[in-house]
Amino acid sequence: MGYRQLRTHAVTVAVAALMGASASVAQGNDAILDLLVKKGVINQREANNIREQADADMAKQMEVTSKTKVAPFLQSLEWAGDMRLRGEYFSFGDGVTNGTANNDRLRFRYRLRFGFIAKLQDWATVGVRLATGGTDGVSSNQTMGSYGSRKTIGLDQAYIAVTPPFADWMTLTGGKFDSKVMWQPAFGSPMVYDNDLCLEGAHERVAYSFGEQKQYTVFGSFGQFVMNENAAANDVYLLEFQLGAEAKTGPVKTTVAVGTYYTQNLGGVNRTAAEGLGGMSNNGNAVSAAGHYVDDFRVFYGRGETAWTINEKTILGTPNLITFSGEYLQNVNNGWESTGYGTRGWTGQITYGASKKQGQWQIGYQYKRLEANATWDMFTDSDWGSSGGTDRKGHVFMATYNIRDWWTLGMKTFVTEKISRSSGGTGGAAAGNSPADILRVQVDTVVKF
Repeated sequence: MGYRQLRTHAVTVAVAALMGASASVAQGNDAILDLLVKKGVINQREANNIREQADADMAKQMEVTSKTKVAPFLQSLEWAGDMRLRGEYFSFGDGVTNGTANNDRLRFRYRLRFGFIAKLQDWATVGVRLATGGTDGVSSNQTMGSYGSRKTIGLDQAYIAVTPPFADWMTLTGGKFDSKVMWQPAFGSPMVYDNDLCLEGAHERVAYSFGEQKQYTVFGSFGQFVMNENAAANDVYLLEFQLGAEAKTGPVKTTVAVGTYYTQNLGGVNRTAAEGLGGMSNNGNAVSAAGHYVDDFRVFYGRGETAWTINEKTILGTPNLITFSGEYLQNVNNGWESTGYGTRGWTGQITYGASKKQGQWQIGYQYKRLEANATWDMFTDSDWGSSGGTDRKGHVFMATYNIRDWWTLGMKTFVTEKISRSSGGTGGAAAGNSPADILRVQVDTVVKF
């Protein structure tokens, strides 16, 4: 083979490979071939052969691609996530020095959540979400430190939700899912369920709307949750039942709900073991000398919220909206009352504005009193006091601003004191919850994607 033939063969192979790499540059490749013919590097017959070979290779590639099967539901996945950065400061008053636990503290934290909702049908969805935070079920926060070590990410949600086509007034959910599927006002500090808590079990919601504009709704929620499955002892369950109504009358929307939740087989369970299973660090409930829960919980509650849109104008970019909300609850099981600690809780909150779109802001204030045995401390707000839980009273001040639709800046301040200390109580309810007056300040920035 002569030099010219060898060169021509090499050019032919190179150009053929280039043309076979992508159909999106076909017009550019044709121009290259025409230039090579014009320069005498290859002749027209060789250029045509290259084009034919490239077309054949592309046809084979398209045949392979067309045989690749993709599940139809993958085309309907809705991906979403958020990232929160937090600076948090603690100040302990009253000169209490209970070891290092009550030293003033400044820490930095972050929370990452990411997942998807797969729409299998118009009436059936599957939800999956991952989150930071380890095994703590009431907090997805991860504290910065440990010299930059890798942090854990776990399964935060995994559920199936079905709204049967023949009964669109009912939704059935099973798996691990957001506790906020049960209605409650958006309190700065929740009374029963922390906003990060995802319960495991089943939930049924029924709702019926009526009126000329469907402005009235009655609803019911029923939950059956697995707390601890134990082959060596009785399983622990939590059951909840709730009824409520919502009315929209002009600029006012009012929602009310009453309900009850109770546990089964919790009395006599060792608190430390129960915490270890769920990873929750909240405190406040009284326990026996052996560290066991005194009794099951039987809690009744009432909640209400009224949102009043004063007018359609905006005030400094935010809706002219004022919201009042409140809740009262009581644990009626006698075993808890016999400990000498309180079994009631109540809260009231007022907010102004809304923080949903760019330029909008909201400010709010809440007063909250949650006695030691009013509710199961493991599940309530993990930011209440120093380590979350019950047996505290105090104030919450809140402010948020939407820098962009996807970017929010917020601040929350807790000013709290221990209840049992102020009433002279000691013992189990005081053991795991700081007796100090506490100032806790959080500054957050949240990005949604």
